[in-house]
Amino acid sequence: MTEDFQSVTIEQRHDHSSPPSHPEASTARHHHVSSPFRETGSASIATPSHATNDATSYSQALLTTTPRTLNEVTVSASDINGIFELYFQEYSPFLPVLDPRPSPDLCYQQSPLLFWAIIGTACRSYTQNPTLLSALTKGITTSALLSATATGSPLQRVQAFLLLVTWPLLDAVETNQQEVNYVLAGLLLSLAQRSGLHVPAGSDEFFRAKTPNLPDIGICGSAVSENGIRNLTPDQDRALSIIIKSHEVQIRDLELTAADNSDRLECEIARLYIRSFYFLKQDKTSYATSFDKIQQTARQIISKVKELLRNVSNPVSIPSYIVCAFLFASYALLRILKSSIPFLSGERDEAESSLFSAIGLLKSLSIDSNDMCSKSCTYLTKLWNSSRAFKKADGTDMLDLRARSRLNGSHVVDAICWWREEFDPHFKVQMQNLKHSALDPLPGQGVQTEQQQPTMDFVDNSLFDFDYFMGGDLSFPQDLFNFPGLDVIGSSNT
Repeated sequence: MTEDFQSVTIEQRHDHSSPPSHPEASTARHHHVSSPFRETGSASIATPSHATNDATSYSQALLTTTPRTLNEVTVSASDINGIFELYFQEYSPFLPVLDPRPSPDLCYQQSPLLFWAIIGTACRSYTQNPTLLSALTKGITTSALLSATATGSPLQRVQAFLLLVTWPLLDAVETNQQEVNYVLAGLLLSLAQRSGLHVPAGSDEFFRAKTPNLPDIGICGSAVSENGIRNLTPDQDRALSIIIKSHEVQIRDLELTAADNSDRLECEIARLYIRSFYFLKQDKTSYATSFDKIQQTARQIISKVKELLRNVSNPVSIPSYIVCAFLFASYALLRILKSSIPFLSGERDEAESSLFSAIGLLKSLSIDSNDMCSKSCTYLTKLWNSSRAFKKADGTDMLDLRARSRLNGSHVVDAICWWREEFDPHFKVQMQNLKHSALDPLPGQGVQTEQQQPTMDFVDNSLFDFDYFMGGDLSFPQDLFNFPGLDVIGSSNT
């Protein structure tokens, strides 16, 4: 191992019981921050004298902090100190990868990218200068992408990428820097392998040459993304139920080993992602049982996130994977409550209360008026008050999903499709243009006879299968089905 590996210790987030490799640094860290997943009756941690000395040295280092500039945006020394203090108080407890706690100048000397990643992460809740997040997003994203060709130790870049994928920056739309989390996640995996922090799961990862056969999961994933999950046969429907139940058993066994509230929340998130596949089932006799299981898990997640938010000083410090699960739970409850399927557990009032509570909490989780949390407040509110949402033309429930190409995230996409169809005027104009272009003959083709003239019945619900419209054989505007933030949600499941 190199000296870089000895200088920085990357701890496992849930391994609170193992002894720290650097006692002084670990004690100092716990002196400054505490876990947001609080346990009832937990004992307080005593502060030894050397931890106090470390805190004094850190305070003295803050007096000489140097202002820094990125892409003509200058951050003053006082703002840097305030943001670093905010990071270690509100964000570091969720992902304690910096140990010992560096001063701003020392962090910049070790890695400018890590320095700016900390600034970009914590400035979203820095009230002294709320303009920093939008001003620095472009520069931080560009620096992260350019760091792929940098030489030297990758350890600080691994830490920086961990922060950037856990608390994603805003999309820099003007420079087409959208959904860069996929790229950063790939770079993170590569850097982790190079630094010895990740051991490849399969022997194929060691070979430079391309293996002749793709893994089965890659082939299946490609087919699902292209074609979606169409109508299931009875045998396929039963097979899906068996797969879901087998994974639920594994999650239940894993939950028995949960050490704290963080582990229990992640088990509930995993259970929701598995049970969301029930939305893809088409056995009408199982809807009541399936929906009841989903709503129970969704209410549990909303309740646990509410409890977590009471233990943090700022809601936007919540990691993105928890926010994504919170969105999943909210849309799942909406879908179930808008149906006439009875609740087997008789908890419909509690489910409605959870949904309304979730809509209110989404506002506090938003960092921008154009992010998924902010938009979801509008989507959920409009759809809840709509008499047409999730209904057929005759007023009966539309229990089957029309969007079926996002696996367990299909119910989120489907809900937004319903919103766009009813409330988005731009979408209505595009659909009208589509209708006219389909019915009118193209110029130069001549007039066809009545028997040859193609006709389309737009009352038929099958024509509004949004996965059909996503196909590559039809030419539509690129933003027709562009839902900002959905890809981030989908990536959190992998």
